[in-house]
This record gives sequence, structure tokens and C-alpha cells, in this order.
Amino acid sequence: MEELAIGLKESSKQFLWVLKESEHCKLPDGFVDSKEEISSWKMFGGLRSKVDEKGIVGKEESQYCIREVMEGKRREEFKRNANKWREAAKAAIVESGSSIKNIDKFAGHLLSG
Repeated sequence: MEELAIGLKESSKQFLWVLKESEHCKLPDGFVDSKEEISSWKMFGGLRSKVDEKGIVGKEESQYCIREVMEGKRREEFKRNANKWREAAKAAIVESGSSIKNIDKFAGHLLSG
């Protein structure tokens, strides 16, 4: 986790990293400068990372992957995919969306049982 954190920070790219409260202690000292620090969500995926003999992705590999997503040849593909998933998420949470329907169905099941 520390290697990934350092790789993200040293990439000089904005990011949002959501962690459970119990995981915050695993971040390196000074990783988050303040609670008001604002980051932009940059969604990425589809890259395979090299791991060391312990199964850890190092900071250099993290930086490479971040740069590849943000600046590499496939950045437009990553951007299109991120936009596709963003639109799907928006559609799921509107009043007639699948998430709302599933919540209503689940609540109905609980209330009838």
C-alpha cells in the first residue's frame, strides 16, 4: 500500500483514493497533507502491472501505469470507458434507474417478510 501511495503522489496527477478508516494507518506519514486536500477522480484500468517477488506493485510501476493512463497512447480509450461507466452510474441512480428499482424491491421484500 505504501508503494502504491508513493507512486500515486509522485505521479503529479490528481487522484481520489477511497480507503476504509481502518486502512488509513497503512498510508505513509505525510501522504495526505490536510483533510481539505482536494483531488479529482481519474478512473483508470485495463493495464497490467508488474509485481515483485512478494506480489507488490512498486512505486515506479504505479507511476508508469498512471502516466500511461493519463498521457499514453490509450488515454482516449480510457477516457471513453470512464465516461461510459459514469453515464451508466448516473442512469442507475435516477428515479427510474436500476439501483432505485433494486432498492425498492429489496425494501419491499423486507417489509413483506
